[in-house]
Amino acid sequence: MIQLRDYQHAATDAVLRDFESVQSTLAILPTGTGKTIVAAEVIRRLCPQGGAILLAHREELLHQAKGAIEAHTGLQCEFEQGNSHASEIFPADVLLASVQTMISGRNKDARRMHKFSPYNYNLIICDETHHAVAKSWASVLEYFKANTDLKILGITATPERADEEALGQMFESVAFDYSVLNAIRDGWLVPVQQQLIDIQSLDFSHIRTTAGDLNAGDLAAVMEQERNLYGICDVAVKAIGHEKAIHFAVTVKQAELSADIYNRYRPGIAVAVSGKTPKEDRRRIFRDFREGRNGLQLLVNVNVAGEGVDIPDASFLIGGRPTKSKLWYQQALGRIMRPLTGTVDNLNAPNGAIPSVVRREAIKNSLKPVATVMDFVGNAGRHKLVHAIDVLGGKISDKVRELAERELRKTGVPVQIDELVEEAQRKEDEERIRELAAKRARLTAQATYTTRYIDPFDCFDILAPPQRQWDRSKHLSEKQRALLQKQGIDADRLTYAEGKTVLNELFNRWDKNLCSLKQCALLKRFGYDPKGVTREQAGAIITNLKSNGWKRPNVQPV
Repeated sequence: MIQLRDYQHAATDAVLRDFESVQSTLAILPTGTGKTIVAAEVIRRLCPQGGAILLAHREELLHQAKGAIEAHTGLQCEFEQGNSHASEIFPADVLLASVQTMISGRNKDARRMHKFSPYNYNLIICDETHHAVAKSWASVLEYFKANTDLKILGITATPERADEEALGQMFESVAFDYSVLNAIRDGWLVPVQQQLIDIQSLDFSHIRTTAGDLNAGDLAAVMEQERNLYGICDVAVKAIGHEKAIHFAVTVKQAELSADIYNRYRPGIAVAVSGKTPKEDRRRIFRDFREGRNGLQLLVNVNVAGEGVDIPDASFLIGGRPTKSKLWYQQALGRIMRPLTGTVDNLNAPNGAIPSVVRREAIKNSLKPVATVMDFVGNAGRHKLVHAIDVLGGKISDKVRELAERELRKTGVPVQIDELVEEAQRKEDEERIRELAAKRARLTAQATYTTRYIDPFDCFDILAPPQRQWDRSKHLSEKQRALLQKQGIDADRLTYAEGKTVLNELFNRWDKNLCSLKQCALLKRFGYDPKGVTREQAGAIITNLKSNGWKRPNVQPV
């Protein structure tokens, strides 16, 4: 059985709690944090004797899931995909099926999914659920929902804002939402630095917008220009040195031309790969890239190095495909954020050490201490192109983003995103303080009454989830609100997603016997770091403070 990480346990617990009151729920975890392991654990706990289906839209995702599920649960998996047919007489423990295969058939009443009885399955897991807003997914789910006892779990890293309302209608709750920033802070993903390179000949101002992104044909005409290709490849090949890089291109022509330019610098350093590359050749190329064979260190790809591709020692992302899509960018970014294999799992933290700090230090001291994104900018015109800051900046204002991007353009060198945002936030805060001071100087004295409010996100040192479209139509239950109120948290101040995040943290702290919200707040007030402090330890510190006249002793109690 695979050893689960703490957030994977928390995600599974949250999903099973939600299943007590709803039929369908979502779990959001960043690329590289083991979504398939969470799926396997939910199967193990909910269907110990089998009776689960995992749906995906790509063959690679199904094959990856098979290894993890069988290793973790001991159950046997069977494929219903393409030419692979699962038994319909003796139902598989776990059925791995592609959506395209399930809806194939002579007509809508004779599709391949119809050979499986809905009553043989207790759970359906939808992998990469942001695709599930398509009608094909809905038709499969509706067929199996004839079994009213069926539970449906959606797992995704990137719920696109445009699809959030549709996902909110498909799934009754969001059980768990683990942000990429939290994963970096917890030491499970590598921190990211961004570099913006200004290439004067790049001009996106005339490009049309189609379906929310840059028009592919217009963009190809720009990115295939030889002077632009040379500008991008020259900077990239010098920056990566001998590290591995994944280069995203718009078209096959652009990918092939880019690989050719790279190989003029060092023969054999790069290869182009796309959906048109024969499947066996594609597998060989990925194998050679993973294993570093024949000096291959640059994978120039067109839409084949996204979901399901796991190459932990790739540390550079070359942005040869400018985009307005946060979803696409986040998927691409996920390819380089995994730590090197063996860096953060099964670490022996010294007594008293904070595991997240130990993991971050291990990453810092590894051969891959940081992941680097190189985006190439020019005249964007009216377009707001997505950069790493949009994915990793957290809940920041437009002003902070503008300040951060301006700094990136000015420096032209790689800058770590968290440090960049922190500095931009500091500048905005200073400007706001000056404005408030000027405003106060103009006001007459007036009485102000405030009520002390404990911010659970600040207190527990966790990040608030982003405001998602489905928040508008979903509300915390009375039971959930009452639980928050009992802990001294004003539920009216929280959105649905924020409330669920705080509740998950409370359940996690109770399971681990960590200090309560009020204990946390009091410790922070007196300058103590509450991270990892148990309820008993917090009680001892608070008792010591009280006996000392609410003054912090010179020596912190153990």
